[in-house]
Amino acid sequence: MLYPISVVAQTRDGASVLTAANLQRVARLTRWAGQQHDVSSVEGLLRPPTAAAGSPVPSTQQLVGLYSTGAYRQVPALAELAAATASGNTTVLKLGTTAPLDSPTGKALIDHLRARSGQDGLQVLVGGFQATSLDLDRILYRNFPYTILFIAGTTFVLLLISFRSLLLPLKAILMDALSVAATFGVLVHLFQWGDLGLFKPEAFIDALTPILLFCVLFGLSMDYEVFLLSRMREAWLHTPDNTRAVTRGLEDTAGVITGAAVLFILVTGAFAFAVMETTQEVGVGMAVAVLVDSTVIRLLLVPATMRLLGRWNWWLPGRPLPTPQLPGMPGAAATATGATSDSADGRSAPPDNPTSAPASSTSVRRNHA
Repeated sequence: MLYPISVVAQTRDGASVLTAANLQRVARLTRWAGQQHDVSSVEGLLRPPTAAAGSPVPSTQQLVGLYSTGAYRQVPALAELAAATASGNTTVLKLGTTAPLDSPTGKALIDHLRARSGQDGLQVLVGGFQATSLDLDRILYRNFPYTILFIAGTTFVLLLISFRSLLLPLKAILMDALSVAATFGVLVHLFQWGDLGLFKPEAFIDALTPILLFCVLFGLSMDYEVFLLSRMREAWLHTPDNTRAVTRGLEDTAGVITGAAVLFILVTGAFAFAVMETTQEVGVGMAVAVLVDSTVIRLLLVPATMRLLGRWNWWLPGRPLPTPQLPGMPGAAATATGATSDSADGRSAPPDNPTSAPASSTSVRRNHA
């Protein structure tokens, strides 16, 4: 859909726009605006619509004479046009454009029109839906990078304190960013490009949607991350065996994460049946994000990266990396603690040294002898 652009011209000295000198300035502005790329038509005091001008259409100089002398009042169509487009020191031009909404060419055209302000004795203001959308986007996203830095920074500090690790917070932030980016890509395909034919394609995604989804999804994804990592860290504290900790954490939380994700997808996915496009975008975006986060991210990428990083998952500058205690190694107290924990959960752990019990019994018999 193409939206017209409104150009408001005001005389800088406050004089009436219908004087001969100011009408000449408006004429030059009208001619210049019509010469711009992506401008298909111009309507205003000196470019009246055919129905308003009558037949034949007066020339620019004839219109200047009619307006400056007041004779335009004798022409009902021109009198109506002047009442609708001029008042005091102000007049408005309506520009038809071939530039789509929120397109780079449309934004460049609006900026170029605004750069004309102050020239030739006229103050130029640019409005209309295209200009309003551009201004809203710039206001919303002006401080959005600071929002991202604040959320990422506070998340990093809190996870650093909670897990006593430098790499785990960085990995968590990276995985959350990957989940949010995948969600934005799906929204573009479904709503902006109209792929799959599920939704009516629009020329743009609502400006509020990415900001709202980023803030909500980052916190929601981090909730799953903390839940999974907490269980892994508990297993790590019992035995400094990274492989066993990752496996145990994934095994204990996979069912809960999957169940919670299914419930959340069902609730937010219902927003896809709403009438407003913004509601549809938010609902589908949250459902897609949770689906990606609970499957690809939490159940595949997170365990895989933690398995590859090994003991470095739990590294913190100034703290030595714990050495994994393997069966049969002297001082394997941590492993014994982990085995005790398994027994408490109803699982039987194999003895570290199967020959220890018979050896002990033999020793007792010999002492008795």
